[in-house]
Amino acid sequence: MDNGLAAVVAAGIAAVVSIISVIINVAAIQKRNRLEGITAYRMQWIENLRNEYSKILSWNYYSQRDDGTITINSINCLRESVEKVALLLNVSDDYDNKILKLTYEYLNKLELVNTSLNLANLISNDTSDFFLIISSNAYYKEALELKPELQKLVRIYLKTEWTRVKFETLFLKNKLSEFKKNRSFSSEKAIEKFTKEYKGLENRNDL
Repeated sequence: MDNGLAAVVAAGIAAVVSIISVIINVAAIQKRNRLEGITAYRMQWIENLRNEYSKILSWNYYSQRDDGTITINSINCLRESVEKVALLLNVSDDYDNKILKLTYEYLNKLELVNTSLNLANLISNDTSDFFLIISSNAYYKEALELKPELQKLVRIYLKTEWTRVKFETLFLKNKLSEFKKNRSFSSEKAIEKFTKEYKGLENRNDL
């Protein structure tokens, strides 16, 4: 092979390598952009879920002004938040369904309190009676029993999803070594781990 032909072949090989390198780089950039988009979407989704559960767990039957006046809060607001989280959760995931089932059960108990007492007719000048009647209602007591478990499940779920975001961020930064060199994220293992941690905290609080 003469020098001219060799130069042409070398140039051709270099061109092919360059094209392949460009294709690989473009594919890597596209993948990174997709991951960044998914991660950003997941962060917003987590924040939306957190906000709705904050409303659900803090909802009360009434608001009281500084002068002692009581206003009944519409239970429709609570129902709306429950329906929103139903759309945010994954119906094909067992843990999601576990949370959603308990959420609807909690909503059902609070709705039964609302209908069984006809709260609007309970408001009087003597607010202590109003509070006493609600707190002594059987459905209300059942709802209160469900609330800590619901709060626990949601906290574990949110921590799991934030851990997934952290994993994806490290993946994008090529720092998977900081995540014990794991190449994939397992929500089942994360939930199991955080459930044990939560149980440990509960046991310590019982001491």
